[in-house]
Amino acid sequence: MTGIVPKLSLVPTARGIMTNLSAFSDLSVASDEWLINKKRIYVKQAGAIIDDWQNLNGKFGETFVQALVDFRRKCDAEELNNENIHAAVDQVLEPCFDYAFEFCNANYHVEIMSAAQNIELQFDRDHIIVLLASAMMFRSSIPLLTEFIRSQEATEDIGMVFLNYFITVIRKVETRVTNRHFNMENKLRRLAESRVFGTEYSDAVVWNYLKNVGGSPVEFIQPLYRKLIIDITPKLTLTENVINFYHVVIKKQLQYAFHSKIPMSYETVNSAIEPDEASIFDTDVTKVNQNEMFGVLMSLGIEDMFAKVKRSIAADLSVTPDEIQRYALKITPSKEKIILYFMLYGKFTEEREILYIVNHKTFTMLMIMLNKILVKFGMTELAKVIMSEPIDTELSPAKFKLTKKYITQIKTSERYSKLRDEKFSDVGIKFDSNNIVFTLLESVLRSSRQTIPIDSTVASEQVVIDPEILADELIKLIGFIV
Repeated sequence: MTGIVPKLSLVPTARGIMTNLSAFSDLSVASDEWLINKKRIYVKQAGAIIDDWQNLNGKFGETFVQALVDFRRKCDAEELNNENIHAAVDQVLEPCFDYAFEFCNANYHVEIMSAAQNIELQFDRDHIIVLLASAMMFRSSIPLLTEFIRSQEATEDIGMVFLNYFITVIRKVETRVTNRHFNMENKLRRLAESRVFGTEYSDAVVWNYLKNVGGSPVEFIQPLYRKLIIDITPKLTLTENVINFYHVVIKKQLQYAFHSKIPMSYETVNSAIEPDEASIFDTDVTKVNQNEMFGVLMSLGIEDMFAKVKRSIAADLSVTPDEIQRYALKITPSKEKIILYFMLYGKFTEEREILYIVNHKTFTMLMIMLNKILVKFGMTELAKVIMSEPIDTELSPAKFKLTKKYITQIKTSERYSKLRDEKFSDVGIKFDSNNIVFTLLESVLRSSRQTIPIDSTVASEQVVIDPEILADELIKLIGFIV
């Protein structure tokens, strides 16, 4: 680059940031726009990203501009991959870390207050400056990372691209605090844990429901921790109380998570209700007490739904009173069973609320029938899930690799691609990233299993599920329920 360098122009667009790099480089005009809409939440922060880039341009001038040009040239030439992306971003931003820390330290004047008794949950000014400097570097890296993602044909988890680099940013910024050891990753995780575990007592009804359907507080922590780093930290500014902001976000995220997982009518079980009368999900007992017609209407809804099942996929199947008696109160809800229960029976009713209002006897009958339907249509590994109980739910590294392998197998299969492209073409990305079938696969492979003990004199036996057959059955299941 020679001569006078034109001033770097930065303008927000509906999809990202428009620059004028082509005016003083060999880049094409098409390379002037840096798209950040691969993650829509960042588009709203285009103004803040521009402010940070302008600060870095003002501080480092031609060096920063040339680094952007070099990165964009590599991106356009598809020279970047998962192995070298961090190094490429560092070539642009590495000189900027000291400046970001000094800038935030000099300009943050909000009073820090910490009332937490646990030292792990206390945040002082040094912690805040680390977070703010990290936020500034996060924002500066976003257009680089989103352009890299756009240049890739497929990325398994877009969020992981941001998380992996953001974690390295935090670790680099931490080293700018002298004479003190930092572990901000652990501190943010502990912050999430403290709020999640704290709700077990204040929201006991919620957690009792989630346990009934195979959920646990632990499952909320990792997604919340990731959200704090990926989505929330880039929003931090020099004019707000950072920790208050985190606490408000965590509270709202937990409320949203609860509301998205729990029926609005959910209430705690009334101790006066007999076990056979109470819902398997402990819901709407108060409604039943107050309105005798409510239970009748729900029962009629279940009967109508079951009749539709019998007229179609279960035309030649039946459940005997003896079978119901043998398995009464022994087939208990688990995450995998509940997913299968709602996936199949939800197809046969428009009033999905009735699926929550089933007593133990009806639930037993429906699960036995579900087992027979799965066997009938050749989904024997899934049938084993219904007639067994998980005994070990730890996701070891080996199980994680196995799960990832078979998720990949499903995604690359011809039948899966056909289903996604023909029946789910309008939500293809969400179908790939938020597919409940993958949740089911992970949950099944996470657990060791044993047979349901229907006789106290007979010991339970280990149930072995073939993951390769299971992956194939899950593809079949998608086509079966749509």
